[in-house]
Amino acid sequence: MIPLLIAGTIPAAIVGLIYVQFLEHTLQQLLVIGATFIAGATLVYVSKIGKENTDNVTYRIALIIGVAQGLATFPGLSRSGATISAALLLGLKRERALQFSFLLSIPVILGATVAEALKNRGQIALSGMGYPELLLGVAVAMIVGYITIRLVSQIVASKKFHYFAMYTWLLGITLIVLTLTGH
Repeated sequence: MIPLLIAGTIPAAIVGLIYVQFLEHTLQQLLVIGATFIAGATLVYVSKIGKENTDNVTYRIALIIGVAQGLATFPGLSRSGATISAALLLGLKRERALQFSFLLSIPVILGATVAEALKNRGQIALSGMGYPELLLGVAVAMIVGYITIRLVSQIVASKKFHYFAMYTWLLGITLIVLTLTGH
């Protein structure tokens, strides 16, 4: 599994680096975020047509899921939604799609966390935040993350994953309408 996770991490790292270098400020507009919510919701909804016919994650599948994870660096695209949807559309069985998606998140999330911490280390020091506050934040994030993973696992297993698309479409449309009407 480790070589497949490495293969899936490479495209995500490349897209993430390109995003940070060239697109980060361009894509922070609410209109763009609304559009990416709609695109992500459409991907999640369409995932219901995937035929679950394999538990085998190949290098091709790992790379494609890695590209989906990389694209999820764009604001408004859910990393889990993009990777699980891509896996389902590629024919992975639900349990394997969920497992690979969450395992694939580990190196990218750790890498992004380290990069952000290094980038903002001066601001963190100036904020007066100490180790107890940081540890509390990590603990809360771990608890919420665990609960979220359990909830998403149950929803994916129940074949209702595409329901996530409904509220995401609504959120995307709302952002676009608010932006176009000057709010």
